[in-house]
Amino acid sequence: DKIEKIADLIVTDVIVSEGKYDADIYLDGSDISKDKRDSCIARFKRANRYLQSYCKSNEDWFKIPKFHFKFDDSLLKTNRLEELF
Repeated sequence: DKIEKIADLIVTDVIVSEGKYDADIYLDGSDISKDKRDSCIARFKRANRYLQSYCKSNEDWFKIPKFHFKFDDSLLKTNRLEELF
């Protein structure tokens, strides 16, 4: 658990809903404990408005989706399967 800042996390995928109302942002959580995950999600929630404001002003987006941050455990599952075989 060496994540000290949310900026250290790796985004593995972003899925934007069809109407662009919501965006699911998946983060690599392969070496992060449950407690740290909860802390990271809370930090992203606090930074959500800043991130939306940044996207709107710097990226010239007309509509900003609501960001939902989630941890992606697919790498963990893949590694476990590889260990089995």
